[in-house]
Amino acid sequence: MHVDLDDTYAVGDSVNDLDMLTYVGHGIAMGNATPPAKEAAEYVTTDIHADGILHAMEHYGLMS
Repeated sequence: MHVDLDDTYAVGDSVNDLDMLTYVGHGIAMGNATPPAKEAAEYVTTDIHADGILHAMEHYGLMS
């Protein structure tokens, strides 16, 4: 798709997401993620029940 990796984002919460979190330009772990997912991520947001994805998108300036 010829998308620059700097323009890619992924959100995960478990060890099955590690490859994804480290491959993209911006790996985001949910607040309730496992410790390995949090360590692999560039940014840790709030948990899923506290609008974690919304907060992550706001953090990166993708939503206001």
